[in-house]
Amino acid sequence: AMEIQVPDDPVIALFGRDATLSCSFSPGANFSLADLSLIWQLTDTKRLVHKFAEGQDQLANQGRSYANRTTLFYDQLSQGNASLLLRRVQIADEGSFTCFVRVRDYSSAAVALQVA
Repeated sequence: AMEIQVPDDPVIALFGRDATLSCSFSPGANFSLADLSLIWQLTDTKRLVHKFAEGQDQLANQGRSYANRTTLFYDQLSQGNASLLLRRVQIADEGSFTCFVRVRDYSSAAVALQVA
């Protein structure tokens, strides 16, 4: 299966500031962004935080509280950077986020966010 890497320790975010939830994967040979499906969701509720598929963001079902607050590092996706930038962190953002990556097969891992 494909391996993805996330930090072992929680990401510490300052209230009102931006935080990066790190996630990376190994693109492999002949990797095309068109083949990538990347989903960030809340680990417990599965609420959608950000989705990228078929070469573009797919935000129709994004949780309302995340609207205009999430972005990917688009220029680095092809190198395997699947990290999520979460803007203007709120107290309610604290918790576990799952990074779900599919190219040919898929893998997922969780990142904890703590707000200080």
